Amino acid sequence: MTVTLTDGRRVALGWLRECLGELTCPDKTRVGAISLPRELFLDGSGALQSRPATELDRARRETLLTRLVHGRTTAGVTLSARAAHATEINLTPVGHDVTSTGLRLAGPSAAEVRIQVTADGIEITEGGCWLTEKAAPRRADTAADAPLGQVRAWYDGGILEVFSPPAAAAAVICCRDGRYDRVEAEITGRPGALPGRASLTAWTCGQSQITDQARHPTTRQE
Repeated sequence: MTVTLTDGRRVALGWLRECLGELTCPDKTRVGAISLPRELFLDGSGALQSRPATELDRARRETLLTRLVHGRTTAGVTLSARAAHATEINLTPVGHDVTSTGLRLAGPSAAEVRIQVTADGIEITEGGCWLTEKAAPRRADTAADAPLGQVRAWYDGGILEVFSPPAAAAAVICCRDGRYDRVEAEITGRPGALPGRASLTAWTCGQSQITDQARHPTTRQE
């Protein structure tokens, strides 16, 4: 479903599908969920792109950490599918020598989740099983030295959504009972360059203070 807001933005909401046979906990009251709102836009080449809706910035509450990452580091963040709040993790490459960014979620009660973001796309695995399709090779018109964009990931109720331009956004449903007591970030730089660096920030997130126009769009739905 998409709606056009009064300020002209086109916002899309998707449905993240689940099957009863995939559920790992006794609670069967939720089968699937609505995705985060995404703003749709055309890039310079006329290709359709999406990014997190601006209102999500206002959902941030407590800052859990903010630091500069060199290569690989462990962040002091705990994620739980049963937490009353969502968590946003933001990785912003520093300089133009970062070729990939990765996040690893690990804990005793759930399979390890790995997120790998390159200029070709976003790949997510859980316990070694693919939750997304393998990223296709970059387009021929993409410069080989094109810098990697910012990575924004949300974890909420066992649902993981990842955005990083120019890659297409990815959303997956992980273990509903998952608890991850180790969150690692890994930054890879170009061969011969210094170790990759990125700014790492994480927040707890609550209900967004969405404007009336976002809550009650005045134009058509599709």
